[in-house]
Amino acid sequence: EEAMAILENGYLQSIVRNTWLTERWKEVNTILGNAGIKHILLKGMALEHTIYGTKGLRQMNDNDILVKRDDAFKAWSLLQNKGFSHELIKSPFHKKIMLDIGKHLPCLYKNGYAVEIHHKLFDNTISNNKSYNDLIDDAVEIFIGDIKAYILSEEIQLMHLIDHFERHAMEGNVQLRQYADRSEERRVGKECRSRWSP
Repeated sequence: EEAMAILENGYLQSIVRNTWLTERWKEVNTILGNAGIKHILLKGMALEHTIYGTKGLRQMNDNDILVKRDDAFKAWSLLQNKGFSHELIKSPFHKKIMLDIGKHLPCLYKNGYAVEIHHKLFDNTISNNKSYNDLIDDAVEIFIGDIKAYILSEEIQLMHLIDHFERHAMEGNVQLRQYADRSEERRVGKECRSRWSP
């Protein structure tokens, strides 16, 4: 009974947190949408509204989005003009090379909310005939409430999650996963790798 109470309390906290993150994402969606910048939901937001199928099961701390490389710096600057701030610009030179030294720009913050703008998902190429622009142009349309949103195809989404998990494992910074999640990632991951490897 005590264990169930702890689990239920954690689940309710996760629902509240995820609902709050979704509400904050709506501002990002409006700002980027008004500027004509299409963005793709990654990780927690994409999973909660697709694979998990219910609020609160997928814990989230922030929102991750993917935009075309040519839109990344514009999106990052637009959000700053709307009150978001960052902490990780090291120098004027760093600002000039940010798109070339990682997969996302420095995290943006506003009133306790954090969003990361990705312009890349993998260290190597996606496949011989796919580009990130193709992934974004071919994104899957979903609805969060009555708001249109976009996610990656299931196979690319799972490839990204597996890659992300393995990089964290190599760094010794692995978050707890449910067994069912990990075994499903392995099954689909093998299929995706054989299909999409360059």
